[in-house]
Amino acid sequence: MTESHYTVFPVHGASITDIPSTPHARYATGFIRADQIPDLSAFRSINPRSAVPKGEVPQAIFHTLTEHPLQMALKNAGLYVLAEHVRRGAGGSLLAEIYDPSRHGLVNGGHTYAMIREAMAGSDLQRLQAAKAYIPIHIYTGIPDSLIVEMASGLNNTRQVQVASLENLRGHYDAIKTAMNGHRGGDAIRYFEGSPGSVAIAEILQIIETFNFVRFPAPENPYHLYANPKRVIAAASEDFSLRPVVMQAVVDRLPSILELADNIRQAVEYHREKLDRKVRGRGRPNQTCERAPNTLLPFSGQIVKTRLPNGWLFPCLAAFRANAAMKGESLAWKVSNLNLLRRVAPTLAEICYRVQRASSNRPEWVGKKEIAYEECRAVVSLEVQKTELARVKNGFR
Repeated sequence: MTESHYTVFPVHGASITDIPSTPHARYATGFIRADQIPDLSAFRSINPRSAVPKGEVPQAIFHTLTEHPLQMALKNAGLYVLAEHVRRGAGGSLLAEIYDPSRHGLVNGGHTYAMIREAMAGSDLQRLQAAKAYIPIHIYTGIPDSLIVEMASGLNNTRQVQVASLENLRGHYDAIKTAMNGHRGGDAIRYFEGSPGSVAIAEILQIIETFNFVRFPAPENPYHLYANPKRVIAAASEDFSLRPVVMQAVVDRLPSILELADNIRQAVEYHREKLDRKVRGRGRPNQTCERAPNTLLPFSGQIVKTRLPNGWLFPCLAAFRANAAMKGESLAWKVSNLNLLRRVAPTLAEICYRVQRASSNRPEWVGKKEIAYEECRAVVSLEVQKTELARVKNGFR
């Protein structure tokens, strides 16, 4: 790669270190003066959210930047950049190799970047003030493609808002614990930061909201919940308070829903691998899923070697809304989920694979595409109708 692909970040206090939990990944950081931030406008599409300049958060950033610029280094989380490589340059600078907008660029800090650009294009006083600000810069390299969207989503939710919302839900966790008591995977849910468990409560809440037919009446699809824990937590907090009967109906079915989710991970992954071999040829590296040797799926007890991205899981899981219905104050399945999954898994894998290839081959983007949810639901709905029709015909024999 030529030097022209390297972007210079003239930082103070530069440091580069390996990320111990992720092989070949590195993290570089330092402080950069606002008027020395390079132009990243061509490398912002990697962030799944767009900056809204007139919102409350960006306006607060702009106020600090132009009225109290020396506080930016302490108050602002900074700019998060994904790059191919990073190394030290002249004068203590950091050189980041950035050339592919689909994989490199500003993954978080869009509001900060937008407000800096606005200040630099503003009045002389605004430019002079903003030029005094030092902004934290965080550069990551070697991050697996399958984690980029989840990483972006996690970074885009402020810790203060997320923790406050989770606190509001504390009183509702007992219902989930009661429902999962005695069921496989009941001890795998991590209810609070630092507590044991491999599955974050935000993911469980998203699954619960997926089957909330009051918030998402058929044929709506809950695609906008994906990779948005702030929205999930806010919705769950509201629904547990205002729609307790509906939420309890879903929670009562939570063991079977979570088992279904793990069965989807196993079944759809099997057919995804077949598609991958067919398209890429034998011996070619797996581009779609994260290698995870001997990973336990806690709610089904199955062991898998590759982890199906959540971007594939949630459209497939949401499709099974077509197999669920409220009966009084209970949620019931129309036909056997396991038999249904066996019949639809190959087609669900084909849909997700096609949507992924139309989304810059990014598996995590599949979970944000409404078309993936619509097509997966249509497949499951048709199969449910066939099964119910066959059941009626058999009843007349």
